[in-house]
Amino acid sequence: MEAIEKIMEVIRTKLSGYRVETTTVQDVPEPVMLITNPKTGYACGYLFSNIQELLSQGLRPKEIAERFCDGILETEQTHIYLESQMESFEKVKDKLFFRLASPITEREVLQHVVHTPFLDMEIVFYVELPDPERNEYCTRPLISTTLAGRWKKSATELFPVAVKNSMAKKSATLNTAMECREQALKAQPDIDKELGLSEEEIWMMSHDRTMYILTCEGGYGGAACIAYPGTLALIAATLKDDLYLLPSGVHEWMVMSGQYWTDGMENGAAQAFMSLGIPKEEFLTANAYHYKRATDSIEIVPLPVQIGF
Repeated sequence: MEAIEKIMEVIRTKLSGYRVETTTVQDVPEPVMLITNPKTGYACGYLFSNIQELLSQGLRPKEIAERFCDGILETEQTHIYLESQMESFEKVKDKLFFRLASPITEREVLQHVVHTPFLDMEIVFYVELPDPERNEYCTRPLISTTLAGRWKKSATELFPVAVKNSMAKKSATLNTAMECREQALKAQPDIDKELGLSEEEIWMMSHDRTMYILTCEGGYGGAACIAYPGTLALIAATLKDDLYLLPSGVHEWMVMSGQYWTDGMENGAAQAFMSLGIPKEEFLTANAYHYKRATDSIEIVPLPVQIGF
């Protein structure tokens, strides 16, 4: 605790006028260091556990504080620019999209942005804007509660707009795992080696016609496709079966026809999930989902997976 107080003291000195305090946040089971600029409304938080991890790596309180200050100043300038571009909802409503977020790995983010539950995940909203420094790229700022308040828009009001744009400009795509591998090889011939695939895994991917990959055009945030109205129903009708959705991160799902799902398959699905090595920043869920064609409903299928973050 003494080290954290030192960090806060350095930040108060370097960021004169900012509020630096410890607080608690609903649904977050530990204290948070909250840093706020009253003039702009910009705020960010750091979990105590994350700070302790930096201390355990040998960083001194002053070094951690300086790192936080540099990051805050850089992020706030970007934040100010982006919010100026999003001043009016009418100005950006055609660029509003949504993606799914993990309440486990994005819990700090969820404290400050508009979100609404979807199964055991959360829906968050973002706008695609040209990157101010790199014209060929775009940036995707999430819609903060502060900005939504200025727009006088709730998650319920943002969702239909984001769905309409997402379905029109980021339409769902479904390909077999075999087709996806062939596309990846064209773009990157040595991808099998880079991923460390065994000969058996390569053979299975080259011949597998039972596993599909569901994502969206462009790929970013493609896991959100399962929240597109009618999408799962259309896939199930095409395959004439129920669907099982296996986790593969925020950008895609692995999809199986129900006829290939057998009792006890949760263990195999868990092993397949762990073998993917999904990084923390792309993690969405460790559960599978059963889409029931007859009732147009989704059930969570817990997998025996231990999450390390």
